[in-house]
Amino acid sequence: MSTNYKNIIRPEILKNYTKKIKERYVLLKKGSCEFNDIEYVVSSVNRDINLIIQELNLKIKDRQLPYITLKICYGDIINKRVRVFIHNDDTEYLYERDVKAQIESEDEISHILDVLIASSLKIITISNLSCDAELVIDYELLKSAIIDILLDIVMFNSYSFLKKMSIIEKKEFSGKKYDFFVDEKLPCFYNCPEDKLLYYSLSFSARKEDNKFNIDDYIGYWNSFIDKYYPTYSHKEKSMIEQIKQHVDYEQLPKNILSKFDEYPDGAYLILRTNKGRTDSLQPRIKELFGRKKIREGLIKIVPIDDFYKHKELFINLDVSVYKVIKQSNLE
Repeated sequence: MSTNYKNIIRPEILKNYTKKIKERYVLLKKGSCEFNDIEYVVSSVNRDINLIIQELNLKIKDRQLPYITLKICYGDIINKRVRVFIHNDDTEYLYERDVKAQIESEDEISHILDVLIASSLKIITISNLSCDAELVIDYELLKSAIIDILLDIVMFNSYSFLKKMSIIEKKEFSGKKYDFFVDEKLPCFYNCPEDKLLYYSLSFSARKEDNKFNIDDYIGYWNSFIDKYYPTYSHKEKSMIEQIKQHVDYEQLPKNILSKFDEYPDGAYLILRTNKGRTDSLQPRIKELFGRKKIREGLIKIVPIDDFYKHKELFINLDVSVYKVIKQSNLE
């Protein structure tokens, strides 16, 4: 295994081995002392959201969901990947005015959420800064709010027919999610007024508590939403070779890796690959799994995706790499 970022051991194991990673930003004024731990919050967001995405990827068998990395954009210039603007009642008026002017003239961003930090509140409402919606929340809820916003970005980008939308169509799409929330009488973690919102994340309905998110409900809401508003559309996953090329170690995979799937029926699978030995106590299990008396780097094993938890201990310390791939005959 090459020496780069994927050697970082982290609980979102599948993210270690894919290039399918989105990048988004939060915007806030540099030097805002009231947000002095924002880097820790962002780090926590990156860890927790990618664990949720991993769970989604293990349960959703017909699509590859991208992972995501959140970064901080300091200042008043909106990066094209900014999706959340964070401020509070002490933020300078001139700074907010400059941000609002940019948002009003921006025509290349599908949505930006205005997050106003206010003690003991959790409300989603219409934004006074021309954002698509405003979340008025206690600072303790900031991490979960950002996760909820980013999750819908990830889910949106997992559907092939949604990614092709224009900015106008994407904005209309966000409005449809709010209509769906109202029509289906879904629950909402935040207090939500009756005023029609331009934006709604279905994650808001799947979040039960600050640190409790129902993944099965979230998948169900999205499935119902797509069935209702896009019944004639179907997702087309990338071909298997395109999927495999997203593997960070693609150049080190066997040249015949695609042909190894010939004997397997359609479905979701994991490509397992041995790395340099790290954990001596796991060597017997790895030898048994790969059917070898001696382990070397680069051995390949294909297993059904449902076997992830069966072998998870082998992945945690990166002894074995793991990568999701979907086989569908009509993709080739």
